Amino acid sequence: MDVGGYLGETAFLFHKWGAAHLTVYEPDPLLARFVEQNLKLNRVNFNFRPSFVGVCCSEKSVDWNTVLSEKFDIAKVDREGCEVFLLDVADEVLAKVPEWVIECHRPAVLHKLGRKFSKAGFSVRFKPYYWDGPLYNLVGKFTSIGDSIPKTTSLTLLYAKYIVDNSMLSGDKFLK
Repeated sequence: MDVGGYLGETAFLFHKWGAAHLTVYEPDPLLARFVEQNLKLNRVNFNFRPSFVGVCCSEKSVDWNTVLSEKFDIAKVDREGCEVFLLDVADEVLAKVPEWVIECHRPAVLHKLGRKFSKAGFSVRFKPYYWDGPLYNLVGKFTSIGDSIPKTTSLTLLYAKYIVDNSMLSGDKFLK
């Protein structure tokens, strides 16, 4: 699951790493167009949802409990502000997704999320984020997605801005 699809680059990387199917949430209409075009261009099997996740201020909103009623092997969350709503999700619902990568911009929320996920049984890693390589540096290893993901639960909390530099996608078809 990719919450905050931006241009589709994280979903594309998940696809390259072996994900059979992806769900991408991106509410911004301009970015949504790029997500859809980029993933179709690269023949990625995906569900696209033009929705805000966790935010309650729009008819385009969907709550975390609804999103997490589906099965996901990994969740990447990079949609400014929606991560705070994870604090209201029951621990057993969070635990349905074994791997999380969450970008957070506010230190107070970052620490609350760390405590919340730790209480839910996750191994929590805080990684200050400054761009120095592709996404696998942020989650700690380069791995394929699906059956090869360890069945342990872990969470990486990022405190920074923007995750993936599109230049790493050279050789692949990608619109910016």
